[in-house]
Amino acid sequence: MRTLSFHFIVATAFALSLISGSLQAFERCVTDDSRRQVCVQSKAPSIISLAPGSTELLFAAGAGKQVIATDQYSDYPPEVDSLPKVGGYPSINLEAIISYQPELVIIWTDGNSQQLVRHLEKLGINTFHINAQNFEGIDRVIRKLGRIAGTETAGNKAANEFTERLAALKNKYQQQSELSVFFEIWREPLMSVGGSQIITNAIEVCGGRSLYADIAQPTVKVGMEQLITDNPDVILSSDPRGHTPETQKEMLNYWQKWGSISAVKQKQLYTIPSDYIARLTPRLLEGTEIICKQLQAVRSSSDYSDSMLTTATTSR
Repeated sequence: MRTLSFHFIVATAFALSLISGSLQAFERCVTDDSRRQVCVQSKAPSIISLAPGSTELLFAAGAGKQVIATDQYSDYPPEVDSLPKVGGYPSINLEAIISYQPELVIIWTDGNSQQLVRHLEKLGINTFHINAQNFEGIDRVIRKLGRIAGTETAGNKAANEFTERLAALKNKYQQQSELSVFFEIWREPLMSVGGSQIITNAIEVCGGRSLYADIAQPTVKVGMEQLITDNPDVILSSDPRGHTPETQKEMLNYWQKWGSISAVKQKQLYTIPSDYIARLTPRLLEGTEIICKQLQAVRSSSDYSDSMLTTATTSR
């Protein structure tokens, strides 16, 4: 009996060591957007997201079930409302992150502080850096998150759908007659988007031209005299409510004092839902499509057609 027990124990221990060895042998490595090779030893690592954009991208990549906590500003998709929160910029709660023992923390390099990153890495917490800055970056990050999270098939599918939908918008709108667009991001002082802003890219997809696309910075301070001289065809802004009769009225009330601007004269002022253009995630295509449809409505308007005819006649 003792011999059988001894052999059984040895065999069991050997089997467990094989299982343990096979588990420890698993490793998946992906190069993040800071060009660091990041490795995980779990096929479905537990993840904490520290920015709303990275949370959306994780869910888009099929890794939503592995997200165990987020920052306090993550609010989409609706499933994140029930997840624990670990604070928000600039007050991320390190103790809370440690208590959840994540296998991976997603860092948005332009949104999370380097000091926070250093603290996490000093504590031995595995971080994965992402930094989508344009449409191509959204595609890239979805694929990388899918690979590191172990949801590569879902991630690639989502990225392919995103890129195909973007291509469809370009094919439909990008070669339409060009409209000059002023995108208002702040009023006092008056500010717009520069060439390195994703909204500028979205306007270009729709066949528009952002007034200050040649200025290589995210935001541009604009004097009213300069804007009157630049004379945009369309003025766009963002609002959590989107484009409603109320937001249209508010825009007209503000801009009517500068009635010499073509967009004001023709009442071509529109608002985009803020959530659709504030984050570099697949929802950006929702905002882009709204911009495209609004610009197309301007092209189809009789006032715009008359102004184009007048311009063409004058130039002869």
